[in-house]
Amino acid sequence: MMPSESTTNRQAGGLDLRPEAGKTEARQCFKRCGCNRVPNMRFENNQTKMSGQKGFTLVEIIVTLVAAGILAVFYFHFMGTAMDFSWRSVELVAGEAEAEGKMEEIIAYYTSKINSDPDNALADVASQFSGDATMVYISYDSSGNESTITTGTSNNLKVTVEAPGNNFTTILTKSRTDADNPIVYY
Repeated sequence: MMPSESTTNRQAGGLDLRPEAGKTEARQCFKRCGCNRVPNMRFENNQTKMSGQKGFTLVEIIVTLVAAGILAVFYFHFMGTAMDFSWRSVELVAGEAEAEGKMEEIIAYYTSKINSDPDNALADVASQFSGDATMVYISYDSSGNESTITTGTSNNLKVTVEAPGNNFTTILTKSRTDADNPIVYY
């Protein structure tokens, strides 16, 4: 048995939800009480607005907040760990800057001494900065291998300034033997 058109267009409550049916009922209501509305009636286009609502459900919002909270915990944990160790890099840079400054001071002193008194320049550097740096007289054999001289002096002074994480090393030589040699610009 085929349902009639009036049966298919009816919803719960026995109201005809076709737009023209709503207009008819609105006219009847206006004739009875003088108002311009249809009580307890839902129109077709109102139903689509209700079923197609936009927005998030409470469950979606809660899940998003929980996920954001978990990510925030990881973020703060790793950032806290990084902040704990960040002082180390600052300390290394400060130590290296101090050591580099000390090395530049030694080289400037050496340059002034080698140009004014070439015979005693290495000995003066070794005595002046003995507590600030490690200084060792060295020599090289015919193969180019370095050997440390334990007694006496040589024409090469190896200067090492220690810094946290790095050491700065240079070799100062007796490059001027007399006043006629060109001056040294280090």
